[in-house]
Amino acid sequence: MDEYERQRTRERIRALLLRSFVPPDEAPSLGWETPLVAYGIGADSVATLELVLKLEEEFGVEIDEGALEEDDLESIDSLCRLVERAARK
Repeated sequence: MDEYERQRTRERIRALLLRSFVPPDEAPSLGWETPLVAYGIGADSVATLELVLKLEEEFGVEIDEGALEEDDLESIDSLCRLVERAARK
């Protein structure tokens, strides 16, 4: 994935998070490295499963929930790497 595609992937992930997990008033503070645990992602298994399903739908990939590592869900950048790995399969 080149840098342009990576940037587009980050932007799509950010938009998905804003639609589903992040309160609108906190949108300006959601950057590529913002810890997502504050929004229940990674700490709450229901939110994590919901996020994985939304990523699969958005990007047309299949993510193995059993292979998820804690650091896969830390930030938009880590989610971007997760999507990239899933797309290579």
